[in-house]
Amino acid sequence: MLFTRRHFLQTLATAAGYGLLASCVPGTLRPAGPPASRREIPAITDELRLVAVGDWGSGTSAQLDTIQGMDSASAALKGFHAGLFLGDNFYPNGVQSIDDPLWREIFEQPYDTAELGNLTWHAILGNHDWRGNVQAQIDYSRKNKRWSMPAHYYRQDFSAIGKTPLLTVLAIDSDEHYEPMNQQLQWLDNQLRELKSASWPRVVIGHHTIVSYSNHGFTDYMVADVQPLLNKYGVSAYLCGHDHGMQICEKNDVTYAVLGGGGAGLYDVENGPLTKYCAREHGFGVLRVTRKQLTIECRNTRGTVLKSYAKAIA
Repeated sequence: MLFTRRHFLQTLATAAGYGLLASCVPGTLRPAGPPASRREIPAITDELRLVAVGDWGSGTSAQLDTIQGMDSASAALKGFHAGLFLGDNFYPNGVQSIDDPLWREIFEQPYDTAELGNLTWHAILGNHDWRGNVQAQIDYSRKNKRWSMPAHYYRQDFSAIGKTPLLTVLAIDSDEHYEPMNQQLQWLDNQLRELKSASWPRVVIGHHTIVSYSNHGFTDYMVADVQPLLNKYGVSAYLCGHDHGMQICEKNDVTYAVLGGGGAGLYDVENGPLTKYCAREHGFGVLRVTRKQLTIECRNTRGTVLKSYAKAIA
């Protein structure tokens, strides 16, 4: 079974505060084994396809249900090119080292499916990850090629061989405990300034919310420090987790997608003035990018599209 006694006891200790208890019953997880075969990552041609999810590392049956939905979506789309992990990768207290058994139980085995087994996941840190050894999540990138977190913040371009990028993702550490925050903000400003005239879209990913109508709402320091940069440089979207569910909001031509339905206990959510879609449901996001359009899809644990939100690329 994927759910260890250590993880069960850890989760029970904080379940009341994080909405996990109902899902963390021993025996609810299904045994997993390696797939008979794994899809080769398709070449990027006319469309880039990324799967994105936050608040996933719960070790619950809801996490596995969401993974099954990703697997179904990948099969229907003929494969994803990469994944984005939007933080809270390991509940409740992160990992302790690169050899922590939670790597195997929460990441390696569950995401080793026929469709996802060869994917590289580009990850960022969440507030629960900061309860553990955050450097271990960075260092693990050198141990397992399926996990990519080269630093607290970094840039990832996605392109076909020899072509200009279809998308640039700028990944940040949005936790208030990250001490070099001003240095990170200067890096983000420099990157976005450099990319301002690019012909392809830019997406920023962080764990904490900027626009949200759920438990955490509008995170003050993210609104004060990060949102002005998104507006100034014409960023297409900001993707995050932190609030457990799915939302798409729009403000000043920036799309704010909360994709925190990866497996942790769900939060209530409501329609707000900026809401385009919201659901108190486990699931994940899919980014589909062409030269003309960026589309964000919210999908449920069956892989079904609940909402597709598209915007033209200028």
